[in-house]
Amino acid sequence: MRRIFSSFFGWLEDEDYIFKSPVRRIRKIKTEKTIKDTFSDEGLELFRDACEEIRDLAMIDLLASTGMRVGELVQLNSEDINFHERECVVLGCITDPPHERLMIGGVETRLREIGKRADMQKVHPHKFRRTLATRAIDKGMPIEQV
Repeated sequence: MRRIFSSFFGWLEDEDYIFKSPVRRIRKIKTEKTIKDTFSDEGLELFRDACEEIRDLAMIDLLASTGMRVGELVQLNSEDINFHERECVVLGCITDPPHERLMIGGVETRLREIGKRADMQKVHPHKFRRTLATRAIDKGMPIEQV
């Protein structure tokens, strides 16, 4: 709640609607930060080895190498991929009802099944995004660019 009020009153102050934010007098609450789990290199290899279908391997490699969101993955069309330049266009999450696509829940289910075969716990799509970001920071990328 404090963060929400702080953002709102900070905006009011920035836009000159108020002179000074009343939230400045409220001290920040110190909370314990939890470090989110990421995949290790060995874990990613176990994951790849547990794939039985090429589509599953493509999902894992796309998520691991691009850091895209699962909603962006399921909206990706084959014409959005340039295999010669090794790049793809990611437009973000939009709906495309005429096609029978693999949905977000389907990706999550497939990843959990592959995770079970690889004997891995707590497998979910966003973990790939977090892993990519953590590795980029570890290799020296400024957090603002991540």
